[in-house]
Amino acid sequence: MRKTGCNCRQATAMIERQQAGSLTILQRLRLRRHLSRCPPCRFFKRQTRLLGCLVRDRRYPAAAIRPDNSFIMNLLETLKKNI
Repeated sequence: MRKTGCNCRQATAMIERQQAGSLTILQRLRLRRHLSRCPPCRFFKRQTRLLGCLVRDRRYPAAAIRPDNSFIMNLLETLKKNI
């Protein structure tokens, strides 16, 4: 039987690759399935998308963009549970 999902570590890596447009169809499906069940990873995806827009827009210097503390804490907790 094939594994159809992914863990949070894999999902965050796929989210970053997705921003570059380099996911296979199977990876996109696995990521979509994971995101449907994982609020912290959905939040990470939204933050990643926002950061990408801000950096591309160049209104803000990249060094000034930082995730908020609640995001970091949620992500760390989720990774600890899934590792």
